[in-house]
Amino acid sequence: MSTGRTHALRTGALSLVLVLSFTMTSEVLYPLQRLFVPEAWQFFHVLYLPHAVRVIAAWLFGWTSILYLAPGSFLVILIWNPIEASVWQAALVYLVVNVSSPLTFQMLCMGRGRSTTGMRRAMNWRGLVLAGLIAAQMNALAIVAIAGSQLFPSQLQVILGIVLGNVLGIVVSLFLLLALFRSNEKRLLAPGRGRDQA
Repeated sequence: MSTGRTHALRTGALSLVLVLSFTMTSEVLYPLQRLFVPEAWQFFHVLYLPHAVRVIAAWLFGWTSILYLAPGSFLVILIWNPIEASVWQAALVYLVVNVSSPLTFQMLCMGRGRSTTGMRRAMNWRGLVLAGLIAAQMNALAIVAIAGSQLFPSQLQVILGIVLGNVLGIVVSLFLLLALFRSNEKRLLAPGRGRDQA
């Protein structure tokens, strides 16, 4: 497969997953949250899945994930404009949140004497959660700084809410992915399949 086609497929797949994760968060999880926890802050998502998509994309593809996620981010801004700010503010916020994950992995892998790509992909789930936590803090500070206090008068609550929702999103996503991989592994290694066919 050509390099151009590979990049196009990754861009389409990751952007689609980003949009689907945002649809799930905004149209399913957030209404449920409002139903059961109506006193929760308007901007606060108990479980924010798009952050997990960004972190996992950065773990797999590093800085290139920014380009892969760009079309999906653009669609999210056009459809939802989640921070209810001007288009340029929303675009700047989404540029920052797409940069924060690969930047976090770069910082975590610096000075180890091995390639950044190899170290990044060798991280276990704890490393991914740590990266997600650091990137979530960057995201929260950037959103509050760019969107301004007029949108979020209680900035500390917003920062804590964003960090909590982002981290829970990546923990749940990693748990589901691990369960999926283990389920597929058991199916592939069942009698008559996988290694038994070799």
